[in-house]
Amino acid sequence: MTGPPRIAIIGSGPAGLSLAKLLQVSGIPCKVFERDNGLHDGDHQNGWVKLYPQTGQLALREAGLFEAFRRLSNSESEVLKILRPNGTPILDENNTKENKRRHHPSFDQPRIDYTRLRNLLLESLRPKTVVWGRKLVAVENSPSSPRKYDLLFEDSTEEDFDLVVGADGAHSTVRPRMTHHRPVYSGITTVQFWATEVKEWHSWLTDFVGNGSCFMFDKGRAMEARRIGDDSIQLTVSVRQAEGWLDKCGVDWSLPEEAKRKYLETFFKDCAEDLKLACLDCTDRMMRRKVYMPPPAGTRWESTPGLTLVGDAAHLMPPFADLGVDQAMNDASKLARALSSNERTPAGLARGVREYEGEMLVRGEHVARTAWEVFESHFSANGGEKFVGRVLSGGGK
Repeated sequence: MTGPPRIAIIGSGPAGLSLAKLLQVSGIPCKVFERDNGLHDGDHQNGWVKLYPQTGQLALREAGLFEAFRRLSNSESEVLKILRPNGTPILDENNTKENKRRHHPSFDQPRIDYTRLRNLLLESLRPKTVVWGRKLVAVENSPSSPRKYDLLFEDSTEEDFDLVVGADGAHSTVRPRMTHHRPVYSGITTVQFWATEVKEWHSWLTDFVGNGSCFMFDKGRAMEARRIGDDSIQLTVSVRQAEGWLDKCGVDWSLPEEAKRKYLETFFKDCAEDLKLACLDCTDRMMRRKVYMPPPAGTRWESTPGLTLVGDAAHLMPPFADLGVDQAMNDASKLARALSSNERTPAGLARGVREYEGEMLVRGEHVARTAWEVFESHFSANGGEKFVGRVLSGGGK
């Protein structure tokens, strides 16, 4: 290898951008390739992101971005409101007298809006680090060297990379080069609705949701409403249904308001009127998603020189768990440390990847398994009570 290694990161979520920043801090050049055309293009996650002191926050400290993170974060977004299907509260931390966690260390874990976090990381990178509008189709061995890889995009090819890092989420294009095990459908389908400019146009909805998040968990169904840093509210309505349900349910999703009413009538007819009104008040955008989970065979693989994964591409985390972005940034931190502590040769890169994966695969599998067990409990009878019990005992969501 002559000169510095050529490192490609696929995906510009917090995992990919964190890794790029930490590599640059260590003097290791890299490129980030992103399929979307810009920061606000595509269907990226939004809402508040929770970062923990020894994982996501640590990555930001290492990147020199912690103080900026603190300025952009908001501890009030941690406030919870948990309702039963009939609308009666199990827990409402908007009432300060009922907020038993306010002085607990677990409450002092500020959240940051997902888009603000991505923008913070993006602006910290050297110019032209991120290449936009490049949708990866395949990763191929390079004809020039068996140790190098070519990236085949829809409209071009980038050649001769010494390391390709898949930070491209649950349906990673890099992952099939490393393992044939792929995520499987979890049995849960979600429909998400948004209300924008809520302070001016949705005052009732704002009061109903509260300062942070509002949840309802029940057997086979759930609702989650979150305040978002851009003055909007995202409401996710989830049901346990077969994988093909979205296409076979008879709902015309091209008519959002009619579809929403039919959806609520079918699955939430017996719920409190306020829960249904909250959904009906979110009229600005709708999105449908199937929730995928790690393959039953597990998430481990034999290390492949020149390839590795971070974040959901490596160990898929469930929604509601507040772990996905945090663990992804933890991956980025640990991979950057492993790469920077080894020589910048093919053997050194391979050793760094093995060191990183040796820790990450064990940790990621354990954290993901625990998180998915908790996720399953959300869709059980008395799911809300179980949720509150975990939160008040310090066990997380």
